Amino acid sequence: MIVLSKCEWCGQLFIKKSNRQVCCSKECQDNKRREIWAKSSMRYYYKHKQGNVNKKALTMLGSKGTSCSCHRNEDFNKEFWSVRSELKRLKI
Repeated sequence: MIVLSKCEWCGQLFIKKSNRQVCCSKECQDNKRREIWAKSSMRYYYKHKQGNVNKKALTMLGSKGTSCSCHRNEDFNKEFWSVRSELKRLKI
């Protein structure tokens, strides 16, 4: 029995060699897989990008590397609480 199917990558009609085949060629299959991996990697990156902040920058005096502000606060207590709340937000 010959089954015609449409390639999920390029849209070309092809004859299926097995029931689970969804792409017409190895190249289309590789391109589809690369696109799926790229989307998955981007989802993972955006979900976990908060953890990519350098810990040394977070533990130094000043709020460099955090979202508190771009400059260090001159009042030590305000700076301390700012950094502490940022570390708590980042779960460090």
